[in-house]
Amino acid sequence: MKLNPPGDLVEVDTLTIRLLPNQVRYQFSATDVISKWDGIRVYSRQTSFCAANFLDYLQMTYPLFVLPPRSPRLNGCVERANRTHREEFYELEEIELSLVEHNKQLQRWEHTYNYVRPHRGIDYLTPNEYYRDWLDKSKEQRR
Repeated sequence: MKLNPPGDLVEVDTLTIRLLPNQVRYQFSATDVISKWDGIRVYSRQTSFCAANFLDYLQMTYPLFVLPPRSPRLNGCVERANRTHREEFYELEEIELSLVEHNKQLQRWEHTYNYVRPHRGIDYLTPNEYYRDWLDKSKEQRR
């Protein structure tokens, strides 16, 4: 049995965050469908420049497979992750108005999401635990 590698399929989406009536942020989210590993950054605008910057950020973590835009049925994992970000981060935290500080808060949440928070979809492992288990099994298969 061949194991699908983490990073084999990554879904990307945006989440609109309204901090104040006149202050909107755009969270760019990516979810690795296999390991549930997330990458998240927030920007003040939803532009192609910001999207390219986010993709550069992601490519440091894992390779990408891009789905067509506006494909929520094909993007179910990242849509579900965005719901979790909204419910477990934005609804519980006091979000800083500074974009730099907001991204620092997101970095701490991203660490919690990937290293601390168990995920039901991967048998209550964290994405980091899932990835480490996958690496071990992958090494065993090569022997």
